[in-house]
Amino acid sequence: MVTLEPLVVEPYSRVSGTAADIIVLALHVALPLLLASVALVRARRSAARGALADASSRSTSEPLVAGVGVVAHGVVELAPDVKEAMTVSIMQEGKEQRSKKGERVVSHTWTEVSRKTAVAPFVLVDDRGQKIRVEPNEEALLVDRLDHTTVHGKRPARRTRHARIVDGERVWVVGDLISVGRSDAGAYRDAPAELVLRAPSKGRMLLSTEPLGERFRAESATHRFAGKAFLGLALFLGLLDLSYHACRWAGRPSTAVAVEVKRLSGKNPRCELTLEPNAGDTFTDQVELRHCSKIKKGDVVAIVDPGGVFRQAGKAAGVNLTVGIFGLVFAVATAGLYSVRRRPWYEAKLVDHGAGPLIYSDVEA
Repeated sequence: MVTLEPLVVEPYSRVSGTAADIIVLALHVALPLLLASVALVRARRSAARGALADASSRSTSEPLVAGVGVVAHGVVELAPDVKEAMTVSIMQEGKEQRSKKGERVVSHTWTEVSRKTAVAPFVLVDDRGQKIRVEPNEEALLVDRLDHTTVHGKRPARRTRHARIVDGERVWVVGDLISVGRSDAGAYRDAPAELVLRAPSKGRMLLSTEPLGERFRAESATHRFAGKAFLGLALFLGLLDLSYHACRWAGRPSTAVAVEVKRLSGKNPRCELTLEPNAGDTFTDQVELRHCSKIKKGDVVAIVDPGGVFRQAGKAAGVNLTVGIFGLVFAVATAGLYSVRRRPWYEAKLVDHGAGPLIYSDVEA
C-alpha cells in the first residue's frame, strides 16, 4: 500500500515559518516588552531621584555650612534697583497649517528660535533664618513656569515667553556654598563672614520655584505611563496574533481532506478550501489561487492543528500579512513617539502646538 504525501499549500496573504517567527516573536513580542522594560526602569530611577531630591531639600534647624551641592530654600530679596533675580526669555516664531485645499487654518505651531538668560545677584532669606547671597550665572538651570508672554508682531508672527524669579518668591537653590569676607565690613576685621551660593565647579546651578523632587516625579509618571502603554501594546498584538501563537505553541502537524475547493474572484482572486481533519469536523482557509487548479475534492492537505478555530492550512504557523505589517508599524510608531515625547521647556527646544489660527494672547496650554 502506497501512502501519498499530503499536499503542501501556500496560505493566502499569510507569512509562515521563520519569517512569521521574526515578525511575531521579535517585533510583536520582544520589541514592546523591551520598550516597556526600559520605560519602567526609567520610571523607577526617576522616582528614586525625586525621593533623593526631596530628602536633600528637607528643611532642618541646623545652620547652613559651606560645602558643595548645598540646598537652600527661602524667599528672594532683591536690591531696590533690581526687578528680577533671573529671567529666561524664549523667542518663538509662529506658523499656521492650512487644510489641503487651503480654505481654513487647521492648526498652528510656535517654534523656539532663540533663548537668552539674564541674572542678577540676590539675597535668599533661608527657612533657617540665615541670609545667603546668591550669585547665579547665565548657565544656571531655572525650573519654573513660563508665565508671561510678550507679542512682538503678526508679520512675521513672533512672541517671547518668559520665566522669572521676582522679589518675594520662594525658591530652592542648589550650588556650592562658600564663606567670604563681608563686602560691607569696612575696617571691622571681626565682622562675620558672608555665605555666598555660587555655581558648582562642575555642573550647573539650579534654581527652582517648585520642590526639587517634583520634576523627577513628573518624569517618572511619564515613563510609567509609557511602560504601561507598551505592555498594553504587547497584549493587543498578542490578541491579533492569537492564531499564530496557538499553532506555534500548541499546534501539531496533521492532515485534512479537502471537501470543497472554491475559486474566489474579485480584486484579489484566491482559492478557498474547506478542509476536514476529522469526520464531520471542518474548517475553511484561503490559499493562493494556483492551488485551485491543483487540488480536487478528496485530496489530503497538510495542516497545523491546535484544535478549535485556530487551525491553519500549511506546514508551519503563520501570521496574517496585514496584521504583521500593522503591528510592526504600530510598534515602531509608538517607540518613535516615546523617543520624541514632550519634555519640559528647560530641558528641550520649546515648541507649542494648538488648534486653529495663531493665538497672540497670553500663554497657551
